[in-house]
Amino acid sequence: MDANNKAMMHLGIAEQGKLYALKGQHKDALVHYKEAMKMVEQQKQPEVFAQHYLQCILESLELSGAHQEVLDTCHKLLSMLEGQNTLKDQAQDLLKKHMGSVQERIAVQHLLLGHKNEAKEAFILAQKMAGKKAQPLTDRFLEWLQR
Repeated sequence: MDANNKAMMHLGIAEQGKLYALKGQHKDALVHYKEAMKMVEQQKQPEVFAQHYLQCILESLELSGAHQEVLDTCHKLLSMLEGQNTLKDQAQDLLKKHMGSVQERIAVQHLLLGHKNEAKEAFILAQKMAGKKAQPLTDRFLEWLQR
């Protein structure tokens, strides 16, 4: 196996995780996603891979009912993203949208846990981060919660 194939092996591992997730076997999916994430970090692959695998991890956690773990992971991710506030113009806008989407996921987890007040606060924050009308789900849930 040449170095390039070895470096990209994380793709196959993550794809196997996706197959498990499609079957509803989220515990097995998480094992694969986390392994792919570890490989990306060790090999210093582009951050886009880590971001994608993190989204896969969050989705499998959410679908397996681990809402508190999703909340904890999202809060850690937001802390990391806040440390990137030195980005320039367009990158800064993308970062704000990304942070808004993470905050939106936090809000949804609170809804799933029955925490309406926390969900409302999180949706308000998501809307501030990403901007009004940037995230239709946030806007709709916020309207609903404010009634």
